[in-house]
Amino acid sequence: MRSVYVISNGCHESFLDAAQLERFFQAKPDFTVVKDIANADLIVLLGCSVMQPKEDMTRELIKVISEQKRADAELLVAGCIAKVRPDLVYRDNKFNTLIQEIDDLLRSKGGSQEFKANFPYRPYRDSKKDLLTIVRTRERKRRLNQYASSLGGPLRTVTQKFSGPITYMLSKYGDFVESRIDVWDNKTYTIKISTGCRGNCSYCSIKQSRGEICSKPIKAVIKEFKAGLQQGYSDFALIGTDIGDYGKDMGTDLLDLLKAIVRLVGQFQVRLRNVNPRWLIPSAPQFCDLLTSGKISYIESPIQSCSNRILKLMNRGYRAEDYLDAMRKIRSTCPRVFLKSQIIVGFPSESDEDFRKFLKLYESKLFNYVDVFPYSNRPNTRASTMLNQVPYEIIMKRRQKLLFKSLFQLAPKQLFCQFIGRS
Repeated sequence: MRSVYVISNGCHESFLDAAQLERFFQAKPDFTVVKDIANADLIVLLGCSVMQPKEDMTRELIKVISEQKRADAELLVAGCIAKVRPDLVYRDNKFNTLIQEIDDLLRSKGGSQEFKANFPYRPYRDSKKDLLTIVRTRERKRRLNQYASSLGGPLRTVTQKFSGPITYMLSKYGDFVESRIDVWDNKTYTIKISTGCRGNCSYCSIKQSRGEICSKPIKAVIKEFKAGLQQGYSDFALIGTDIGDYGKDMGTDLLDLLKAIVRLVGQFQVRLRNVNPRWLIPSAPQFCDLLTSGKISYIESPIQSCSNRILKLMNRGYRAEDYLDAMRKIRSTCPRVFLKSQIIVGFPSESDEDFRKFLKLYESKLFNYVDVFPYSNRPNTRASTMLNQVPYEIIMKRRQKLLFKSLFQLAPKQLFCQFIGRS
């Protein structure tokens, strides 16, 4: 009998994968799952590498695990980073069989449709000793010191001197904002409906890990949804790498699934994460019909850029104005729905004019929140070989400008008062 500790620092899908992986080990007669890394014989890390900051966090997490695990305990690094950056991952050959089993499970090979529901890792934000909290704090402090070094005079001295308290406040405030805009909380029943995608975005490395779309059958999703209702849940989240591609491998569509869900009897709300505009734009009229049920309360759909030139270089397959028109229809049909989008700042050759087009997104006042991510080169992507790479300093300045606009849309005075009251 070997004890195993499972951890992920990735996206929502990766956290659900970690939950599924725990159940995988619990079903094995020669393994037992533990919650304390000090008691583990084997640590399995599902590491993220979707962006450079996430990759840096994975590297830091490996260091923290090495510091806290027993000397005789073994570390197995899996997840996206193992596929995207295999040069960073050392694997003993004795793990080959186990690695293949994990890959088949997480990519739903061999007909496996058993995805763990009701995400169980959310409480990590409340634990000071949690490994992810330690890593997040270290990374924020490192970035703060990096920022301070770019300053001059007294401001640099003050920032460095008070880096500890500043990092603490940024961490608390960041966690609080995230809890307001996230697709789920600890009262949400979360169902992974698919993995992989059909897209070929020029900047993205996720497909190297997730592969082509693989969907859970509608009957299986409905069965799991009913199980959540029977357990008393009224908030549900549907997630996947790109749920806009849901069902394309089975001859069905996300609309078919949503129609089946909204017909279910009961008072509940559904949140949708990672709905690609490629699906949303042509499906907007039918999707708006479903919104009239009042059962869809949250939609996260990443536009990524507001410049059609950049969108073409990204190989996103739509125009910005078509996306905004579709979102206007959605907002008009259901004014109370929470709309969240995502943008990437500093894509290769992004000009000042391209950057200013992001302002249209904020001026539209369609979205409750817009996530702002800095572009970073990912291995084996077309974007990493493009000319006119934007300097890092310009990327971060642009990101900072838009990030403040996003926070402002959250009604900062009210948010700040609630944050201070909770603290």
